[in-house]
Amino acid sequence: MSLYDVIQWSPEEAPKRLKYKDYFELSTYHWIIPKKNWEACELHLCEMMSRGFLRSWATFFFMELTKCKLPFECCKMIVEQLINKDLCNICLAASNQSS
Repeated sequence: MSLYDVIQWSPEEAPKRLKYKDYFELSTYHWIIPKKNWEACELHLCEMMSRGFLRSWATFFFMELTKCKLPFECCKMIVEQLINKDLCNICLAASNQSS
């Protein structure tokens, strides 16, 4: 597995193939790649790594925000279409609502 291969994977494919320790090992490539390119690469790796975590929590919070008016599978399908920023916003909205 090379860094180039990992960057080519979709955000859905990466969690199936990589563990968190693999992301850490990939981060050691920073000295090989020019800083400008590495920053974009690192951002992409972070997005892929956090996506599964955010998606699972956002699905739960989305159901909570909609007061469970939609079935779980519908909520899951909606959340899967969102970008990480939107997933974070769902989690923040639910935490603000509960406080």
